[in-house]
Amino acid sequence: MEFLSTKKIHTTVHFKPLHLYPIFKQEQSYPIADNEWHKFISLPCHAGMNNEDIDYVIYWVKEFFGNK
Repeated sequence: MEFLSTKKIHTTVHFKPLHLYPIFKQEQSYPIADNEWHKFISLPCHAGMNNEDIDYVIYWVKEFFGNK
């Protein structure tokens, strides 16, 4: 997120799993969701983005991961 912010790309923390909200609290365990959800971010995605905007985001995400 820090890297993308230096490129003027706004990201946010991805939504946490529903079972972690008090209103949806359950007795059941979701170990995979509990371990993985904090690794995800939300990238910009809205109707106002044009192809250049999309390409810009893709380019910098690929650069962060070594263009794999």
